[in-house]
Amino acid sequence: MSHRLSPVVLACLCLGVILAAAAWADDKNLMPNASFEVVGDNKMPIAWEFHPIGDSGATCAVDATVGRSGTHSVKLTNPHVFAPNVYGTMSSWVRVKPSTTYTFSLYAKSDDPGTAWFGCGKDWE
Repeated sequence: MSHRLSPVVLACLCLGVILAAAAWADDKNLMPNASFEVVGDNKMPIAWEFHPIGDSGATCAVDATVGRSGTHSVKLTNPHVFAPNVYGTMSSWVRVKPSTTYTFSLYAKSDDPGTAWFGCGKDWE
């Protein structure tokens, strides 16, 4: 059975995916440029990287028309059906302390929900 990921328009709301998300420690968002307000010359949010994997055709673009905790978000799309090794990765680095619990959260929005997965950490745990 194949599932079409509506061009997974995870206009990850404000989130700028918000991956804005975050690691919250002392009620402080540790993610750099968490609401994707600061955009570089390459049209990508500063402190973030996006990499399409294989021939996925996955894309990432800043959207200044949708926001949650700011005026921007990131729109992630993937024209392929759900399958191995056809996806894109979006990442940023955060310093963490040993023996400390962090919470990662994000906001996502889709006009045509399909399958979506958000993972983080060592071995995608």
